[in-house]
Amino acid sequence: MSPPPTPSSEAVSIRLLGPFHLSVAGDDPQIPPVPLTRRAAELLQLLALQPGRSLANEQVVEALWPHLDPDAGSANLRKAAHHARQFIGQPDALVLRGGRVFLLPDHAVACDAERFERAADEALHSGDPQACKAAAQLYGGDLLPDARYETWTEAPRQRLRDKFLQLLRQTGDLERLVREDPTDEAAHVQLMREELAAGRRSSALRWYGHLRDHLQQTLDMRPGPSAEALYRECVAGLEGAAPRFVGRAMELVRVLGWLRASLAGRPGGAVVRAPAGMGKTAFCRRVAEEARGLGWQVRSLQAGDWTRPYGIAADLVEPLLGELPDAAQAIGAHAQAVLAQMTASGDVKPLALPLGRHQMVGAVRRLLLATAAHKPVLLIVDDAHAADDASAQALTQLAASGPPVFVLLACRHALPPLLDRNTSRLQRAGQLEALELGPLSEEEAALLAARSADAPMTGEAATAIARRAEGLPFAVVELARGAATSDGAAAVMSRSLSSALAERLCDLDPGTTEALRRLALSAEDFDVATAVALATDEGHDALARLDQALAAGVLVVADGRYRFRHALVRDALAEGIPPHRRVLWHRDVAARLAQGGAAPGLVGHHWLAAGDAEQAMPCALAAARQAFRLGAYEDVLRHVEPLLAHRAAQPEALALRAESLDALGRPGTLAAYDAAAAVAEEALSHELRAKRALAQVKMSDPPGALQFLKDVHPTTVAGRLAEALAYSGAAALGFGGPRRRHAPVGRSASDCLGDRRRRHARDRLLVASRGGARARRPARQRVGRPEGDEPPAAAGGARVRRSPVHHAALFVRLAAVCRGHRLCRCAGHGSAAAGRGARACVRGHVARRSLAAQWPTRRRRTGPGGRRAHAPRDRRRDRRSAVAAASLGTGDLPRADGPGARPA
Repeated sequence: MSPPPTPSSEAVSIRLLGPFHLSVAGDDPQIPPVPLTRRAAELLQLLALQPGRSLANEQVVEALWPHLDPDAGSANLRKAAHHARQFIGQPDALVLRGGRVFLLPDHAVACDAERFERAADEALHSGDPQACKAAAQLYGGDLLPDARYETWTEAPRQRLRDKFLQLLRQTGDLERLVREDPTDEAAHVQLMREELAAGRRSSALRWYGHLRDHLQQTLDMRPGPSAEALYRECVAGLEGAAPRFVGRAMELVRVLGWLRASLAGRPGGAVVRAPAGMGKTAFCRRVAEEARGLGWQVRSLQAGDWTRPYGIAADLVEPLLGELPDAAQAIGAHAQAVLAQMTASGDVKPLALPLGRHQMVGAVRRLLLATAAHKPVLLIVDDAHAADDASAQALTQLAASGPPVFVLLACRHALPPLLDRNTSRLQRAGQLEALELGPLSEEEAALLAARSADAPMTGEAATAIARRAEGLPFAVVELARGAATSDGAAAVMSRSLSSALAERLCDLDPGTTEALRRLALSAEDFDVATAVALATDEGHDALARLDQALAAGVLVVADGRYRFRHALVRDALAEGIPPHRRVLWHRDVAARLAQGGAAPGLVGHHWLAAGDAEQAMPCALAAARQAFRLGAYEDVLRHVEPLLAHRAAQPEALALRAESLDALGRPGTLAAYDAAAAVAEEALSHELRAKRALAQVKMSDPPGALQFLKDVHPTTVAGRLAEALAYSGAAALGFGGPRRRHAPVGRSASDCLGDRRRRHARDRLLVASRGGARARRPARQRVGRPEGDEPPAAAGGARVRRSPVHHAALFVRLAAVCRGHRLCRCAGHGSAAAGRGARACVRGHVARRSLAAQWPTRRRRTGPGGRRAHAPRDRRRDRRSAVAAASLGTGDLPRADGPGARPA
């Protein structure tokens, strides 16, 4: 190869760090540049990264077009070189000579990547912090971000980035380092040490939360031992002293007795009810201590944010997954995928089937048992009244799942409607016990006052506090801590709980008090980012305010999150906001939460409280979509109904409301579908009307559904499937003649599943088999069926409600499996099998094998002429449908859609 010619004086500048840019000195800015094609850009970038800006022809083709043969690759190279010359405006910009490609061989070229790497090598070799700082300033960003997924950029990009991070470590610029690399644990630990040494605990907690969140989201890991040790040092003395426990002997004996009895079958849980400040938290801690002594594995949770679907379950799952080195092996790949959807951490892959509550509860139960080391599990949920509806359903269903899991719910008397219904139902069934915590006796309250006082207290002073507190443990503790001297009985008598809380807040400056009022108005608990966003004011340090609140004992830290020391402290702060200012405060809180990246449901709640429906709409809809994706239909209604009170004709909110009511089997479903279809676009309107007809079939009104379907012409997959299922359900109940029934249903089903499987789909759907056979059966053989087509309302309604068609997420689920087995075949034996399969899924068992044993494939019997005959086809189909239903309950789509699920 001949040596390159001497470069000309015309300089060319190439930028590779950040967006690609190439400019030639002396270009006329008035002349628009020739557009740069993608092939030409990749060729220029590849050559600019090479030493000497030269590469062999074969190497270029292999790097840029590895899928092409040599001739086609060479043609691409010549075209790309031609377009690159036109873009640069120089005929000798790219030279193909001697089997190699040269970029700008006759020009002086200044490349930012070369300049940075040369300066970084010199600075790192010398070790001079100032030289390292100067070299770090030359780094303009990651190499070629628009070509991030090209393999030929990966090695140089990582090499340059590593040198940039080394420069930041050498200069000690740790804050920029953790912004560039949020998973750098060593840098976070050093920042935490520096903040602790300066007495800024809130800043140290902020860096710990930053590290923990990014490790969880990126690598699905928790911080290492050094970071955890510093965190414990941060929160030492900030978690709040454990409440003193006095009395409650009989209540404690009852709960421990229920724990022992639960191992034999019942009860599966208990609910402890008491007003705020009555000592529920202290009682739960004492139960946890006693249960650990009896060999139970105890897991404790605190409910708080009702705007997150499955929020409590996610708070339980995330730390438990950190205890399992191989979650897929311990709980199963499907359960791990379900939990990943719930926590939304790491690389979440979509599931083959929609999520349902049974899958969620089953996965959580398996995780609890996998981390229990073969011990029975006690799950304690404090402030359960503040839980979101999906978590409330999951907790009560977990309590009903039976041993070895026992659920203890501590809550106030006034419960949300859903939680109240579920706990009442379980109490009537004997699966949940109830316990009331009353006031302490005067003797017990005096003893609690003496134990809680910061200084020795006389008996008279303790008795005076007990009488003033009227047996309320929280009031006893607050009044006792406020007694400064042992002879201050008279002073204590003049105090009240509100004055004790006011004195605690008097130590705070007005700005900190105002920030705490915003926090009290926002939520039960909050992460560090939310706390900083709500405590920030221009010219004031938010972290210093948080440190002051921690020092005063108003805030405590638990699991890296802030919360008020007691709900009554939060109530006292929130009640101090005047009514005429509350709307403005809600608006301010909503804007701060949105800026801090808070959950959309919480942001939308505050916008609605401020009366701004326009600002609340995108947040509330985003929260409703997330809840719908997780199958948390009660939470969907909780988000959209306040929005519809302000905007009654919002199409998406109406559609989400209708489908959620349908999934829950609530009254008003048909009217909700009508309202949503009236304001939706044409395609969505027909889809909603098809789903409305299917809902009408499930409500035991097939004639009305068939009449309604005459004017419905859906074009979407979900709409056409709903139409097919509506016809199928009507035919399964025996409505219409077989000829009339087969034609529309066969068309709808085959159109939905594709013309190539027209006959296959018709054979697979129930309407083409069971419905026709039932219609052809003589009237005297239809036991309990009148002469006409219409079945008895009770029997028809029961059959439809027990069929898989009534599943909450039926549309996508049945679309995935309808080609494998007859959809409504579980109306008889299959419905019971589906129920058993769902219960077995919740208990963590796979019921397919046992269900298969209940319906043998054949039963030998003697037929006419002494010949042996097989069992009727219906019995064999019932057995296969039962196995398919159980497979659906456990989320085994291949099994549900396999040969074993096919009809005979």
